[in-house]
Amino acid sequence: MATIYMDTRFRPVSAEQSGRIAYTVTEEKVNDHITRHRLTYRNEGEACDLIPVFETVTTGTVEHYMIPCVNYNGNTWGTCQEPKGMTREGLPWIFPPDRVGVPGCSIVQTAEVCAAVFAGSENTEASASVFQDERGTVQRIYFSNIEYPVSYLRKYVYGEEKIGYVHFEPGQQRSFVCCTYQKQKQPGDLYGYSGLFDYLNTDYARALPRRFTPEQIRDLNYRFIESVTECKDGSYISNIGFLPGGVHRLGDPDSSFIFRKWGNYEIGWCGQNISVAEMYLRRHLERGSAEDLAVGMGILDTWMTRQYPSGLISVHYDEPFGDERWLDTCNLGWLVWKGIWCCELLKKAGKDPARYEQVITQLCDGIMERYPQGGFPQVLDCRGGVTCLEGCAGTMLLAGYLYAAGYFGRERYLQRATEAFDFYYDTYLRHSIAAGGALDTYCIDKESAGPVLRAALLLYRQTGNREYLQKAENVAHYLMTWCFYHDVSFRQGTDCAMLDLRTTGGTSVSTAHHHLDCWGAFYVPDMAELYELTGNEAYLRQARLLWDFTVQYISDGELVLHGMRRMPGAQNEAVIQCNWHSEDEEKGRLNDWLIIWVKTFQLDAFYGLKAQGRLDMLTHTETEK
Repeated sequence: MATIYMDTRFRPVSAEQSGRIAYTVTEEKVNDHITRHRLTYRNEGEACDLIPVFETVTTGTVEHYMIPCVNYNGNTWGTCQEPKGMTREGLPWIFPPDRVGVPGCSIVQTAEVCAAVFAGSENTEASASVFQDERGTVQRIYFSNIEYPVSYLRKYVYGEEKIGYVHFEPGQQRSFVCCTYQKQKQPGDLYGYSGLFDYLNTDYARALPRRFTPEQIRDLNYRFIESVTECKDGSYISNIGFLPGGVHRLGDPDSSFIFRKWGNYEIGWCGQNISVAEMYLRRHLERGSAEDLAVGMGILDTWMTRQYPSGLISVHYDEPFGDERWLDTCNLGWLVWKGIWCCELLKKAGKDPARYEQVITQLCDGIMERYPQGGFPQVLDCRGGVTCLEGCAGTMLLAGYLYAAGYFGRERYLQRATEAFDFYYDTYLRHSIAAGGALDTYCIDKESAGPVLRAALLLYRQTGNREYLQKAENVAHYLMTWCFYHDVSFRQGTDCAMLDLRTTGGTSVSTAHHHLDCWGAFYVPDMAELYELTGNEAYLRQARLLWDFTVQYISDGELVLHGMRRMPGAQNEAVIQCNWHSEDEEKGRLNDWLIIWVKTFQLDAFYGLKAQGRLDMLTHTETEK
């Protein structure tokens, strides 16, 4: 018997057992794969509380299942202690709508079919669960806010369950809307959900309003870049960002923003020195400023002189140059990719980039000599030995080799990148997961997939092989599963409520980190290019959602939060949209970590779209659905 609601003891109740609750359901086709269901409950007895439920059952062996943003086939990859599997101590996981990109959504794929459920945009207060019983694989939508059997409060910290109920007065009738998605698929194809996310982008999510033009955002971001640029050891370097009193905490009127007291200098990832150098060179070409050229080349010189005999380069600067603890291939990949771009910009500026080219080729050759096949190790020591082997941090190095192949015209770089692409796609993305790119966690994430999408498009452009285009579409749809397509409601007085901040277009960080960030800006140009290549409107809509989210809370220099004025262009990296860090950061807060990577990612998107001739896509006027 199908469950239609849960009672206040959290027990399932079927239509046959419902008694005083009259229940009806109607259906209508939305398209070939999506059906809309309207559930109507009428209380014919005394006042009561209950949890309205919609469920479907899929038979057959499950190849893959997903609750977007939180559970990717059980989260079995990695060493983090985030929620894993379908159950905890025999009780099914239930995730609330402020953690799941699509309220109430779960996806199950067998060899023959992809089946999904999700709440209608009319009632986004819906929680998601998937579990197995004697009937098969059960997908449930609970039309209330539930975190069960425990709540996930912060990295590896759990708290009490949270169960919300819907109140019915005598005679009261309420309706709830949800949808099912059914699509036939081939065995082993784990992207049967692609049509669902096309629909979510084109017919479900609502467009966001805009405060600034792309040019205003560019100029504000440059002002922030200037604020983190330092003179150090006789040259230039970029600081990672500002904190209240230099430490990770929420600010107050007695605090001021100063540089973090540790971990301030990094070549790529969060610190983005190589991208800051690039941006100074770009502005030099735009304005002809000798100072911009000097700063950009100064930052390059600061880092390019820190090369080991192995060819590897120091990726941090806080300690004296020596035997560093680790060199991750994510940072090294940023260095190769953006180092190539800096060389191109220097040539346009009439400067000889030979010394930087030599450093980059020695780095690429040194890695190839030690790791000629497959993927790249996650972490290396300064001599090139493996510190951590498995993971996807090296996908950024994959993109770097492709840019190096084009710039230097070296076939061996292209061949190495092609082999690495095959490894990362076949080992991870073919199975609808990516892992380990977010360096502060070792779990399934989205950051690892961004460079794979970029690489697939580069390989398609370089070879004309449409197999790469199809793989690019698959990776793009995997990335879409990390995006929010609805707006979380926030209590009045919270940061998000005061700013009227919308969560649509935000991207969840990883299965171990349940807050939103702006990382989606990385692949805005890639989504736009896919739209041009395929004509699929969903890619264009995704690009716009990602961009509009990431730029909606930039400070114009007048923004005051927590008693502290944020400098022009400043922006924090975390939006606390759920009960994440709820011991010290209430849901609806912005944190006070004003960090550089958010700025360089936005500038990357700006210049990427400008180079493609697609900058106008960021100035559209679109009627909200």
